[in-house]
Amino acid sequence: MLVMRIIAKAKPIRIRIKSGGEEHSSLDSLRQNLCVQDLWSLVKDKRLSRWLMQLGEVDLAHAIDALSVGQLDVSTYFKILFLFLKDELYAHCVMDLYTLFSFWHDCEKRKSKNYDSLRKYLLSKYEGAKFIFKQYPEEASDGEWWTVFCNFENEEDPEFLFEQGKLAFEGFTKSDGSNFDKASISCAKSTSPNCLNHLDRRSSCINGHKSCTLRF
Repeated sequence: MLVMRIIAKAKPIRIRIKSGGEEHSSLDSLRQNLCVQDLWSLVKDKRLSRWLMQLGEVDLAHAIDALSVGQLDVSTYFKILFLFLKDELYAHCVMDLYTLFSFWHDCEKRKSKNYDSLRKYLLSKYEGAKFIFKQYPEEASDGEWWTVFCNFENEEDPEFLFEQGKLAFEGFTKSDGSNFDKASISCAKSTSPNCLNHLDRRSSCINGHKSCTLRF
């Protein structure tokens, strides 16, 4: 008697890709929410390239895999975006991250998730923050600018220091929705009772000129 044996085939495990707080099962979905900061760990451990291979995107998978040996800097960030958005960016001669930000800003893509992710990344880098500060200062709230100015105090940038003092003098709403309280600011370089006096002197700089550089 012939006995038929049925061997169950294991289903391939689908790699999950998460970017910008959302899970993505298609390339089109991922292209709408390319948060490179989220994707970088998936580039490094090759999960992103394996996911692309599962979708049949062999060439794109190999190109992404080639970036895994580097570091996430402005150049690599742009290369990742360019690989996913090559047709659009190439058609508009967009060849660097700053030009891309301007392109998305000018073509009314400011409400897109890709634009917001890029905006946040540039604000986290000194040169990127300077670019947005000079070209598109309205693209960050007062609370966001305060955080940026505090993050880059060690750069001793006169414009940043001036604007930080101006915010402290005039008051503003912080990123968490609360109001700025000068008394809650701790001095980065001193814990003495005179710390707030330094803040007062820095704030008074707005009545002088922009070359005035005062610190906490």
